[in-house]
Amino acid sequence: MQKSLKKTVIGFLLWNLFVFGLWIWSREGSVVHLRMIVDDNHHSLFCNGQLVDSFDVVQDQCLWSGRPGLGLSKDSRPPLVVKAQELYHFTVTDTHSGELLWGGTGPMSESDWTMMKGRFDFTGNNRIRTSFLSLGVVGDVRWQNYAIDVTCANPTELYIIYRMTDNDNYGRAQLRFWRELVVGFNYYRNGDQTFHRIKSLAEPLEQGIRSLMLRFVKVYVMAMLILCGFLMVFLLFSVLTQMIRKFLLRRTE
Repeated sequence: MQKSLKKTVIGFLLWNLFVFGLWIWSREGSVVHLRMIVDDNHHSLFCNGQLVDSFDVVQDQCLWSGRPGLGLSKDSRPPLVVKAQELYHFTVTDTHSGELLWGGTGPMSESDWTMMKGRFDFTGNNRIRTSFLSLGVVGDVRWQNYAIDVTCANPTELYIIYRMTDNDNYGRAQLRFWRELVVGFNYYRNGDQTFHRIKSLAEPLEQGIRSLMLRFVKVYVMAMLILCGFLMVFLLFSVLTQMIRKFLLRRTE
């Protein structure tokens, strides 16, 4: 019996060591490099160098100038188990002259952004996080044709804003990651949606495996916490039962 118990404990420890290794390998999650090009009425989106979609917007539906920006959705995943989604390496480049309009190696701060919704948190390594849905823009409303480049770590849902003149007039790409990349492109004029387009792209194999591992580790850790909670309740109940029995035995003696 003791040998069987010992083997069970060793097997349990080895299994959890294996799960810990999976967590170390996958905790960074997938890293996605996005490039959105807005040139006159032509739009292109690239993910890790691969073209996701390229299309033209009808002239009367397209805004011709405006500020670029980014957005992140709320990330409800436990930070100790799964690393939060982050945006970094954000640059804006003029597509005609190649001039760097915004970005670089300098530190970002909240004062650089005009927030459409929520707020951004900036880490020490110049990365953007948020605990709720947040959208922000930078630069000059007169900018017309530009390429937006950004890297996202461990993405679930994020946004690229382009040609934003005010909160009622802007273009937006909403990107959702789960086994595939699904992008919804929209233009809003005076608060009304004038253009809508959806495109999807299969998630790269390695990134998909990392995402699945992160979710598996999350579920496993939550299950282990629940199991440990039940064990603690059971042990506490056993201790209390023993104390009550001893107390009753003393009373009867």
